[in-house]
Amino acid sequence: FSRACQIHRLNEYAAYRLAVLYEQAERPKDALAVVDLYLRAGGRDRGILLLGTQIALNGGFYEAFLLYESALPKDFSNPLFDAQKAIALFHLERYEESRSTLEAYERTWEITDQSQELFKTLLEMKTGKGEWKTKLLSDIGIPAGAEDAFLFGHNVNLFALLWENVEELASDDLIRGRYLDFLFVHGEVPDKYYQDQVDWGVEENEENEEESYEMMPCWRCVLRQPLDPSVPAWAGWNCIPQSETAYRAIWFVSHPSQEEAVRLALTEQAKCYPRPAEIGEVTEWGNYMVPHPHIAAMGPREKDSPE
Repeated sequence: FSRACQIHRLNEYAAYRLAVLYEQAERPKDALAVVDLYLRAGGRDRGILLLGTQIALNGGFYEAFLLYESALPKDFSNPLFDAQKAIALFHLERYEESRSTLEAYERTWEITDQSQELFKTLLEMKTGKGEWKTKLLSDIGIPAGAEDAFLFGHNVNLFALLWENVEELASDDLIRGRYLDFLFVHGEVPDKYYQDQVDWGVEENEENEEESYEMMPCWRCVLRQPLDPSVPAWAGWNCIPQSETAYRAIWFVSHPSQEEAVRLALTEQAKCYPRPAEIGEVTEWGNYMVPHPHIAAMGPREKDSPE
């Protein structure tokens, strides 16, 4: 396919297949180079350009995304693609353009969901316009659902981006506490939150800080969380359908004792859902130098019986 593209850069089939092969080989820059050469030769095949936009978005090459988007036919439009353009502009810190693209998306497709409202709040945070604190409190009063389509899975962790701004608030700030509760319900508390809770002991023992560390096992605790149909608090980033009767939650805990590690995991899971969780599989996940026992990370949520 590479040879075919060298012989004839407008060979659409060869260019498309070569870009796909590079993407599958986890060589996104080479895949985009193929699309670039095709574009410079005057090619305008919609399939190749769309492939380029998705590779660019997934790889974080947002300028390339906008380049390929601008080469598409002017009458081309679909909900997914229009939403992605707003995301690419946001990552390039072109916030006003991102806002106008979002507004056009809403007018064209008449689609609104909770993730869009959270994205608007994020734009207000970045631009300093509007009362973003008041809007955030309003937004997090409604769980983001599995049907939300605007941002979930589109190469942006919306909750984490919001947390970057909220975490700067005072620890006793009402909004910070409410937003953390929201993150626990949705299973999206950033790992950095747990890391920040750990007193690493560096300031107290700078001359010989290694003495404050010890080798400790990290446990992967899988908990089964039964769901109550009257409490729709499981919808969120992980898109647990409301038809599910339970989900599995994974926690990583550093602790010398397996039993105590499980107890810590159950304590954190209790912040996510009102019904008590059940203990599932617990496995040792390696040994690490840490200052003391702590929650290492909130892992993903999964279906109760993965297919």
